[in-house]
Amino acid sequence: MDWMRRNPKAAAGLCALVVLCAITLAWGLSRGSGAASASSTAGPALAVPTTTPDALPTELPSASASASASPTPGSAAGLTAMDNALTGVGHGDGSAHSLEPHTVQLLAGADNGPLAWLGWRMPHAKGSTGAVDHNPGSSWSLTKTEFGLPAYSGLYTYVGEVRGRVWCTIKVDGAVVDHREARGPWGQVFCAI
Repeated sequence: MDWMRRNPKAAAGLCALVVLCAITLAWGLSRGSGAASASSTAGPALAVPTTTPDALPTELPSASASASASPTPGSAAGLTAMDNALTGVGHGDGSAHSLEPHTVQLLAGADNGPLAWLGWRMPHAKGSTGAVDHNPGSSWSLTKTEFGLPAYSGLYTYVGEVRGRVWCTIKVDGAVVDHREARGPWGQVFCAI
């Protein structure tokens, strides 16, 4: 009892631990062994094969079998109907999809001097998807093919102590989707889609 008076925080922690252990033990015992009883399972018991098949089926089902019919589970007709339903083979209801290619252009420039630094990212592009360029000159451009909806592409650049305009532009399939400008020393721009 003296120990609890001298160490009230430790005593409170120890009491909390004992209560937590008691709750965990009571919860575990109330759940039982965890094995499902026969009365709680849904459906009939699964059948275990008693023999090994000697060969694959030699007859294919007739062409009139449809995916909407309810074939016997495990029969060759059931497998073929399921294959047709999943792939659309023989029904003419299949589909195809691909991502559309888009031409994405990143452009940047400065009127009165070179760009000090430039970084770009195009995560869905073919080939290299990003880079950093130190001293790229007074104008810079990059054209790449991007697949799917052009998104998450960006360009950041800035100029040093020169006065003038710095700009960036992003074009998708020839249309300008973002354009930014800054003026003055240490001007910086960020274009993104």
